[in-house]
Amino acid sequence: MLDRLLETSSEILGSLGPAAQAAIPTLLKGLKSEYWNVEEFSGKALAGIGVPAIPALIGCLKDEKIGTRMMAAKALGEIGPAAKIAIPALKKSLKNTKGMNNSNYEQTIKDALIQIGKQK
Repeated sequence: MLDRLLETSSEILGSLGPAAQAAIPTLLKGLKSEYWNVEEFSGKALAGIGVPAIPALIGCLKDEKIGTRMMAAKALGEIGPAAKIAIPALKKSLKNTKGMNNSNYEQTIKDALIQIGKQK
């Protein structure tokens, strides 16, 4: 029940786009949650908010928690070409994977770079 509520809330916030930017600080807390589903729903909402969320998502690429970094990268990718300012931070984050042995994280960053590089 709670999962469905979180999912619906994130969908609504994301559908509002930049008009929901006041929710960014709260969604960032969700992105740093210990629960993967809260991270995921928060990331989707931040991606839906779009450009206003980009600076905060870039900041999350430096988080100590790999789940937070992955969801931030995924959200930046979902924002697409408008997030091109995030490319240097994503590339730096990719370089910082040495010794992490986490191919999912590396692939998430590579996918985000591809999505951002696509022209619409």
